[in-house]
Amino acid sequence: MKKIYLLVTLALTFTFSSCSVYNFTGTGKIDADTFQVSFFQNNAPLVEPGIDRTFTLALQDLIQNQTNLNLVKNE
Repeated sequence: MKKIYLLVTLALTFTFSSCSVYNFTGTGKIDADTFQVSFFQNNAPLVEPGIDRTFTLALQDLIQNQTNLNLVKNE
């Protein structure tokens, strides 16, 4: 019976201690205030017009919506 309590205690300890290291965005602490997404150029042989611009804008929107970083044009 003591072994079960010991196993449960160890499992809970590891579960709660690991939560402080992991976050749900998959990143650690970010020390940045801004971000930049360069234009993705589509070099495929069969090019769909506008897909490169659509992808670039969608990536910028995704980062802006999921972080508190500010988008900058360069640097």
